[in-house]
Amino acid sequence: MPDKHKKYVFSIQNMLTRKKKVNEIHRSSLKEIVFTKEDEVDFGAGIHLFNEQHFWHAHECWEKIWQRHSEDERIFFQGIIQLAAAYHHLATKKSFLGMMNNFEKAKTKLELFPKIYLGINVAFLLEKIDEVKIELLALTEQQWSEFDVSKLPQITLK
Repeated sequence: MPDKHKKYVFSIQNMLTRKKKVNEIHRSSLKEIVFTKEDEVDFGAGIHLFNEQHFWHAHECWEKIWQRHSEDERIFFQGIIQLAAAYHHLATKKSFLGMMNNFEKAKTKLELFPKIYLGINVAFLLEKIDEVKIELLALTEQQWSEFDVSKLPQITLK
């Protein structure tokens, strides 16, 4: 089967499978994902792109991993993808609502995971979500559009 057909079949299968809601996922069912070589490359590339503030491209790298794994395993990637989307809305699109919505989605997913997961300090990312939200809520619209994105966190592996 050609690759383009495999992707189409995969998309149809995903549409037919009901996604679990975050409150239906239990921490005890979340296992640390086992990476393939492809996953390792995409994971590292995503972190590098995120740290260079190429949030949309980081999102794209992590989405490849998300597509290759089962639902409970991939919830972490949904969380960091939504975090990258939030920062993309902040840094590039200047969309306050898009940023806040994605922060909330990311936070509810990332809170399911231990403080360190796949070498990423999840607790630090959660703290930064709260800090950035508090700082931005205190600004006027004009100040918000001038927010110093160099303050955004980077992902370091432990």
